Amino acid sequence: MLTGMRNSLGLTLLLLSGCTVNPPETRSVHAAPPADEIEYRSGELNEESLLELLTAELAGQQRDFDTAYDLYLRQAELNRSAILAERATRIAQFTRDPDAVIEAGSLWLDIEPERQEPALILVNILLHESRLDEALNLLRAQPEINTETLVVVESLLDNFDDSSAIELAELFAQHLEKRPDQLDMLLIQAKLRRKLGQTDEALVLLNQGLKVEPLQPDLIVEKAQLLRSEEQDSGSALKLIESALSNNTDHRQLRAVHVQLLLELKPNSVEKAVNQAIAQAERDPQLVYYYALLLLENNQPLLSRALFNELLEKDPARTDLYLYVGIIEESLDNKEPALAAFTKVESGDVLLNALSRALMLLDVDTEFQRARELTLAAETNDPERANQASIIFARWASDADRRQAALDYLAEKINEQPNDVTLLYSRALMIEPVDSQQMMLDLERAYTLDPENPATQNALGYSLLEHSDEYERALELISNALAESPDDPAYLDSMGWALHKLERNPEALEYLERAYELMKDPEVASHLIIVLSELGEMERALELLTEQLQEHPGNADIEEAQRWLER
Repeated sequence: MLTGMRNSLGLTLLLLSGCTVNPPETRSVHAAPPADEIEYRSGELNEESLLELLTAELAGQQRDFDTAYDLYLRQAELNRSAILAERATRIAQFTRDPDAVIEAGSLWLDIEPERQEPALILVNILLHESRLDEALNLLRAQPEINTETLVVVESLLDNFDDSSAIELAELFAQHLEKRPDQLDMLLIQAKLRRKLGQTDEALVLLNQGLKVEPLQPDLIVEKAQLLRSEEQDSGSALKLIESALSNNTDHRQLRAVHVQLLLELKPNSVEKAVNQAIAQAERDPQLVYYYALLLLENNQPLLSRALFNELLEKDPARTDLYLYVGIIEESLDNKEPALAAFTKVESGDVLLNALSRALMLLDVDTEFQRARELTLAAETNDPERANQASIIFARWASDADRRQAALDYLAEKINEQPNDVTLLYSRALMIEPVDSQQMMLDLERAYTLDPENPATQNALGYSLLEHSDEYERALELISNALAESPDDPAYLDSMGWALHKLERNPEALEYLERAYELMKDPEVASHLIIVLSELGEMERALELLTEQLQEHPGNADIEEAQRWLER
């Protein structure tokens, strides 16, 4: 019976407590006797069960979680044990294996259908995995949707497409008929209606909730945001928020929406409101950071700078914050303070951002050496991103009409690291207009070093189309790249152009139309114009050409397409 099983399992785990020796050789789960040769009774553990659970526990201690999971799941199935099914589910959660969580959690729920916990776990993971129909079916099977489940659903509302959102809203409507005063569900239902563009229905639901609890802060926040965005009535939203603040002084979201509305309507009152919000939260660094960014995004540089400086005083090691200080100084036309801030960023992708911004502040003719020194400092500070920093410098120099200096710099780096694919790839793209032969050598070398890289496959394939007659090889390379990223517009364009070169224009048209739909780039447009003309669709070709000439006057690719039509 269940009690006896708990006692047996508890004794097994007690005997294992503190055990650190390697487990003895035991049968694997696959070597266990066939289930039909052993008698299993629901809620009871026989000798074979105890042996497998002992093996499972030892496997877990040795961090062999796959074996532990398999054994616990097997015994849960054989013994119809909710305890063991839960154990398997916890292991799957720990190893972050969504399929295993669904497998074990489904068994747990099947054994113990009255428990809310396995249902909640399954709804959560199914929503995270975008298995919306299964999640909805599971929710429909629940007699009630408790607060914990609602929190999960609310956090994942963005995962729902319109069809699933409609189904969820209908399900909630059925529950609200029984409990019209369930405020947490009313709130989520309002958010669903808003997501579906049903503003009036959302307002009715929010007002229904506010009749039950007139100053409920979450309902007021949602109504204020709806009034502000959908109804374009920020004034009413501000009044609503201020009416609730006196009774909910510690509600952070209320205060945040209050500041957002003041930024729009009463910018001179923002400083006081921000200080009150931060003081109420005892100057929580995360909240200070939030308001610093909010003020930066809303043209309040001085207030934003003060908050970033406060954070830096408390935690000088957070050098990533100097990026924002630099941006603020740059917006105030303070070049040297901006450069000083950017150069204090020490590592990470933020360092690359800071370097890019710092270089843009320098004059390529008079401050070229200074730019090199800044780049060298960045390379030294973060060796893992040194090559990316080098490429940023080279692109800055090339964009400022110092292409040869940029190529010389990349050549230095490639001489130091001749097998670095990123450096070779970057030089190949930069050198094409002046030395197509070297470009091909760099791309071939990069491809040899990393033949599975789709970007390299595509670049080499496209270059073969432009600088050789190896069209079949180009098609193979581009096809491999496209297999890895089937919706990449650059790869789709390359595929279309390869098919055009092979005189397979009807097939080419399909790829080029998809590429242009995803990326309305003039080069893609020029390829599409040429293929349309080859297929006799001159009206569409001329219409697209006229559009592109207006949008991209002087573009070399469009002019080439125009010459093609006029030949």
